[in-house]
Amino acid sequence: DAIIKALSEDDRVDNVQTMSTFKVMANSYSDPYYRLQFNIQSMNLAEIHNHATGKNVTIAIIDTGIDATHPDLQGQIQQTKDFVTRKSPESLNDLHGTAIAGVIAAKPNNGQGIVGIAPDSHVIGLKACWEIKTGSFEAACNSFTLALALNTAIQMKVDVLNLSLTGPHDPLLARLIEKAVQKGMIIIASQADRNDSKSGFPAQQPGVIAVRSTHNTIMPSSHDSDALTISAPGQEILTTLPKGTYDFVSGNSLATAHVSGLTALLLQINRNLTHQEISRLLEKANEPTFYQLFNKNKLFSTISVKTSRAHKQ
Repeated sequence: DAIIKALSEDDRVDNVQTMSTFKVMANSYSDPYYRLQFNIQSMNLAEIHNHATGKNVTIAIIDTGIDATHPDLQGQIQQTKDFVTRKSPESLNDLHGTAIAGVIAAKPNNGQGIVGIAPDSHVIGLKACWEIKTGSFEAACNSFTLALALNTAIQMKVDVLNLSLTGPHDPLLARLIEKAVQKGMIIIASQADRNDSKSGFPAQQPGVIAVRSTHNTIMPSSHDSDALTISAPGQEILTTLPKGTYDFVSGNSLATAHVSGLTALLLQINRNLTHQEISRLLEKANEPTFYQLFNKNKLFSTISVKTSRAHKQ
């Protein structure tokens, strides 16, 4: 201050000031593939992450395993459990689960790959499915492995359960899902790609939020009319794959992962939201402006106001 004062009083000096700092107007993330994540470009994710990143929200992914050594997933998967006795030919061949985990929790600003929707969420990988053939996204699960994984998720008291899978109605799994719903868990499952007796569960189960890709033309059958169905991006989604790789993947599974990540953001703001309230909030921002909810009118204050009004009613 003394130097500035002295210089400003010197007739030879035209102007004197302190140093200012500026920043370039580049992308908000250092992740090089963020610009290719067209599914979240309209979401204004950087602004949302200033308010919520899924912190203190636990998401269990019941799927194939997850390659937790992937550079974009290192440190993001807090715990894993394996309920599959049938092992894949390669230990790191868990394509489907790794893809789901990337959409939800890929690490931001690490100079690597992509950005997850809820990168600070507490992710638990529960392996209940196995690949049908090496290098394929096709995977299978059964009642026993899924029951073990569901029971573990209930015991862990997770907040969000991602089930990017479908199959026939299963009484044992239905009882476990009913118990999870009673305990306040938000269960999000993929809608089937076809209407038949061999698919549609657990998305049809009461209390479960069913998700379909915005590009999927298959609508729920008449007996699913009471299901809470949300449409989300599921076409050509850039995400993580095993052994440090990335690729574009499509399907209801990826749409389900989007909704699980968005649910974690909402729960960080308001832990008391029910599955009906979450479904209603996301449905209002449904296709083609799925992320409108997160873009308008200071989204989080809007959510809290709507929720408090619902409680008063």
